Amino acid sequence: FTGDTIFVAGCGNFNSGTPQQMYHALVEKIGALPPDTLVYCGHEYTEKNLMYAQTAEPENQAIKDKLAWVRQQRAQGKPSVPSTVSSEWAINPFLRCREQSLLQYTGKSDPVECLAVIRARKSAWKP
Repeated sequence: FTGDTIFVAGCGNFNSGTPQQMYHALVEKIGALPPDTLVYCGHEYTEKNLMYAQTAEPENQAIKDKLAWVRQQRAQGKPSVPSTVSSEWAINPFLRCREQSLLQYTGKSDPVECLAVIRARKSAWKP
C-alpha cells in the first residue's frame, strides 16, 4: 500500500517534500521492488493519469494499451488497481523520468529535474 506516493501512472504532489525526496521514494525505493510486486494506491486516478502520460509520451504503446484496458474496466464498474512495479516502469512518467523520451519532453538532462517538471506540468494539465 503506497498511500499518496505512487498511483497507477502517477504520483502524489510533493507538498512539503522535494523532487529529490520523491525521486528517492519512487525510483530508488518503490522502483527497486521485485517487478511482480503489487502496487495498491489510495485513489482511482488511473484514467486521467494515463491521459497525461500519453501527453508526455505519445509514442509509448504500453500507455495506449493500458488506457484502453482502464477504460474497459471502468465501463464495467471494475477498478484499475492494483498495478505492478513492472507495469509502472512501462507507463508511469514519474517513475520513467530517466527515459530519453521524458528528458526530451522536459528539456532536462537530470532525472530529478525531469521529475520536477513532469510533476509541475501534470499539476497544470487539463484533460
